[in-house]
Amino acid sequence: MNREGDPLTKKILNKYKVQKRIWARWGPISQALFNRLHDSIGKNQGLMHCGPDLSEKEWKTLTWNAAWLAANELHRLLKEPEK
Repeated sequence: MNREGDPLTKKILNKYKVQKRIWARWGPISQALFNRLHDSIGKNQGLMHCGPDLSEKEWKTLTWNAAWLAANELHRLLKEPEK
């Protein structure tokens, strides 16, 4: 079992305050992807970004946007049912 449990049977916490209507639209797989990407990208600026260091605010924005784009695209591709 992964660290967030099985996303198909467990409610996924909106850890990063995605808009409620978007979070509700995404299914649990997209929600889990958002949280995991946000966690892993956010902790690895040195591995993910080879240019000059970004400010903390810039890095948080980039991290949030990348996770959102991936989760939203996964939702679109899977056509997950809304909760």
